[in-house]
Amino acid sequence: MKIEKIHIYGDSQLIIKQIIGDFKINKPELISYHEYALKLLRQIPEVTLTRITRSENGKADALAKLAKELANPHKDPILITIQNRHALTPAIIQDDEGKEMQESLVISNENDWRDPFHQIFQRREITRK
Repeated sequence: MKIEKIHIYGDSQLIIKQIIGDFKINKPELISYHEYALKLLRQIPEVTLTRITRSENGKADALAKLAKELANPHKDPILITIQNRHALTPAIIQDDEGKEMQESLVISNENDWRDPFHQIFQRREITRK
């Protein structure tokens, strides 16, 4: 890929210190992974490793956990609930008297472009039963 420069962020002080050579690898089964990582990093002219705290890495950690759960199709289905998040930030507007008000967005379900597809799917489900 001819990468010229890479900045790697990690929340594991142990792994970062092992990569830069401050800590040694104690588990023999990890030595081959360590050597391979060093081999790959030697191919890149400029490498920067930065340790970030786990508290700063919350979103990436959650995404990694979610990806791990979704990667195994043989497990039971999982329910993912996202709370306290808005797809669109509510708009703050001023009324006629200059008072700030929160305007809400209302989405109409009338004439939904997906309706024909839903109807086809529902017909297929009925005929299969």
